[in-house]
Amino acid sequence: MNKKSILLSIFLIILVVGPAMSQRAKLNKANRYFSALNYQDAVQTYLEVLDKRDVSEAKIKLAECYRKIGNMSEAEYWFGQVVRLPEAEAVHKLYYGMALQSNGKCEEAKQWFEAYTIDVPDDLRGKYLMESCETAVVNDLLTGNASFFEIEPIPEINSDLDDFGPAFFGEGIVFASERDRGGPIKRISSWTGNPFLEMYFTEAQSVSDDAFDFAYTTPEKYSSKLNTKLHDGPLCFSVDESTVYFTRNNLIAGKLGRDDEGIVRLKVLSAKLIDGQWVDIKGLPFNSDEYSVAHPTLSADGNTLFFASDMPGGFGGMDLYQSTQIDGRWSPPINMNVYIANINTEGDEIFPAVHPNGNLYFSSNGHTGLGGLDIFMAMSIGENTYGPVTNLGFPLNSIADDFGLVLNNERTFGYFTSNREGGVGNDDIYSLKRISIDVEVLVFDELTGDPIEGAEVVYDCAVGSPGTSDVEGKLYMEVALNKVCEFSATKDAYDDNTVSATTNDYKPGDKIFVQIPMSRPLEFALIGTVVNPDGEPVEGATITLTTDCGDEPFVVLSDENGNYDFDLDPDCCYLVKADKENYLTKSTDVCTRGQTNSVELTADLTITPFRETIDPSSPVAEEVIIAIQIPRIYYDFDRATLRKDASEDLATVLRILQANPDVIIEIGSHTDARGPKSYNMRLSARRAESVVRYMRNNGIDRKRLLAKGYGETRPVNGCIDGMKCSAAQHQENRRTEMRVVGTISGGMFEEYLNGTY
Repeated sequence: MNKKSILLSIFLIILVVGPAMSQRAKLNKANRYFSALNYQDAVQTYLEVLDKRDVSEAKIKLAECYRKIGNMSEAEYWFGQVVRLPEAEAVHKLYYGMALQSNGKCEEAKQWFEAYTIDVPDDLRGKYLMESCETAVVNDLLTGNASFFEIEPIPEINSDLDDFGPAFFGEGIVFASERDRGGPIKRISSWTGNPFLEMYFTEAQSVSDDAFDFAYTTPEKYSSKLNTKLHDGPLCFSVDESTVYFTRNNLIAGKLGRDDEGIVRLKVLSAKLIDGQWVDIKGLPFNSDEYSVAHPTLSADGNTLFFASDMPGGFGGMDLYQSTQIDGRWSPPINMNVYIANINTEGDEIFPAVHPNGNLYFSSNGHTGLGGLDIFMAMSIGENTYGPVTNLGFPLNSIADDFGLVLNNERTFGYFTSNREGGVGNDDIYSLKRISIDVEVLVFDELTGDPIEGAEVVYDCAVGSPGTSDVEGKLYMEVALNKVCEFSATKDAYDDNTVSATTNDYKPGDKIFVQIPMSRPLEFALIGTVVNPDGEPVEGATITLTTDCGDEPFVVLSDENGNYDFDLDPDCCYLVKADKENYLTKSTDVCTRGQTNSVELTADLTITPFRETIDPSSPVAEEVIIAIQIPRIYYDFDRATLRKDASEDLATVLRILQANPDVIIEIGSHTDARGPKSYNMRLSARRAESVVRYMRNNGIDRKRLLAKGYGETRPVNGCIDGMKCSAAQHQENRRTEMRVVGTISGGMFEEYLNGTY
């Protein structure tokens, strides 16, 4: 290679390497801005890099910058490129979906949330945000609470920059704002490119009969003691407004603190109001140079502080924590997931606000919502006990960021912050009026009075997802004014129930109580055992259950232990009948009609055999007639008429015949030994016929009645001719006995015909 060629090559290398080295230096500079959270300068520098070369790292960090400063339009554009890069990470799909959702492109966002869920199934943000784009969920959030609030912008206090974090104080509110562009020294946040936050006060002056129709004075800086040269706010006050807790950059006594990466974090400080001045400004013990603590809110008793922090051990970006003051000392912070399941997500939970009634309000971009930050509530149901996290829906929430909700003691009026379209600046403060009332629903067991946990309750006067009763049988909801609502409760093992309630003539913030008693479906069962007169179980008996409710009869067979069972319907009466061949049928009645409690009824049935096989294993086994316990009928001396004392026994025999329409009975009548034998034979025959007439008159077929007179031939004692007997002994022999001697279907028993019975 000649000298000219060598010089040309060196020149070309310089042309190529020189610009490359310059771009590398510019990328490094942008990265330093990025690491220092100087997103404004980082954006400009990354754009300069990308204007010359297509650098994946620059695209990724540029997209992150736009996400951090809340420019979701640009974030969407750049994350749309990032997710298609080989260097793209799963979380970029999530951020792309969030940008799309914030820009009203929920259907497209849903695809990227789903893709993120597949890549990172343990991160619940993908699941929650995917739900956020379900049509039914969106409709619920848009319509469920739409009639509960009226919101109004407050242009007289909002600037063209960020104004947010209102807190009630005196006759007005204190809030954080970037509006201060004046002064000889320009103090600009490298994160946003806007002035640092300072705290301002505006007085709310009533201008009409409407208690919450206000005009606001021009905001003025709140306190030179609390405002510094860096970020200050938002803040909260104790109930008596003598103590303040506020967020500030890590600046104490003029000394700026940084973490290991040189970043100035946020801290929560407190101060006391003495003689109109805030004094004794000091940081709380859980502050750190290595993480941020921000957005304080204080319980009504002043002993519990809630705040947001990205301290180690959390679940995501910023989590909610609480600390309790005991003997003037703040306890180590406790992550709120200990008290409210899944309140903290892999996203950001920020701007907590605890109401005097204990309800905790906060904002999150990790729960199911309409987009960006949404405002949520966890209702207080006891000390450190809360109901499930609930999205407050439209109009408080939108596809933009909505946060920093505060309400007055009556929960009828308040303020919140949003960067939704139509505002004066970026983050604007809005007022809200509540036009609904609280409803406390109690679901309980009507019989026992015990609360029912896990009942789903819906109401027809607003759109919304069902609520579920807690361990005390309670759930809480809001209902718009001037409505008549039906509240319906559903729970397994209970009958559904619906009650009506009206919100007419109530005022915003009132509370009504709705009680929904639920009763278990009445369950009835019939159990019983079929036995013989000796108490031995009878297997294979046919049990027929006939109802007066119009259903077909039910039939079962008794098992080897003689047992049977049926399920019974409420409000019915039943005839239970036990049948078996060569046994008299036995029946009884049972009823569920009029029963108000579930019950298991019992009907044991004793059936009496009238034939049995003697020694069935023997080759000469034979059938014999068994004497059955049919009542005897007794007569007066020399009379064949039926006595009054026989009426009950005759009715018993009649019922046996009615229950056993196939049997044929012998009606055998007897006399005592007094008088001629021939006369006594005729007298006994007349006695038998008197019973036959009774049975026929009561509907028994004559073919089933075999009348027979035995005269004095079969005494039951030793009173025969020639024996001296008492009147009582003679009475024993003046009788009629009955036994089964055949069946209509089978004819007369052989042993009866041949006289072997």
